[in-house]
Amino acid sequence: MSSRMRGVCTLQRDTSDIGIDSDEAQAWTTVATFRAEVRPLRFSESEREGAVRAVQGYLLVLHTSTVRAHTITAADRVLWNGRTLNIREVRDPDPGVRFTEIIAESGVTQ
Repeated sequence: MSSRMRGVCTLQRDTSDIGIDSDEAQAWTTVATFRAEVRPLRFSESEREGAVRAVQGYLLVLHTSTVRAHTITAADRVLWNGRTLNIREVRDPDPGVRFTEIIAESGVTQ
């Protein structure tokens, strides 16, 4: 498995303090850089309010110790290969499992 972990990923966490009435943009801070196996999952398009939204899902497989050391959650995001991946799910493994799966997606609204 480790030989397939060729993707260099950057974990980012939202550090902005955005209030309800604030025009402030989100601020992302780099938390860690790690290697992962990154596999495309599916591609879908949906039309929402006249805009086409293309979504590409990804499965990231990484060492469980990385997930636990940085407490990765669905509020975080991953930068990989020039793409921003929004984390949708962190599949928490049973104790003793070496690898954790993260479901993430990138999307474009046109």
